[in-house]
Amino acid sequence: MRLIAHIRCRDCGVEGSFTFAGRRECPRCGSRDVRFALRIEDLSDGDPEIVAIARLAEGRTGD
Repeated sequence: MRLIAHIRCRDCGVEGSFTFAGRRECPRCGSRDVRFALRIEDLSDGDPEIVAIARLAEGRTGD
């Protein structure tokens, strides 16, 4: 499955949608000072980020 992430780099200023390869870094300059977003629909139900979001939505934080 190919995931697309919207990325904005705070170092070089690049912003746009790129293929997400699992590394949270700028595709242009390699900086780790980036903001990125994946569509929830692109993640599997067992993904740790989905589990954490579900726990927060249910008001559970540490189980």
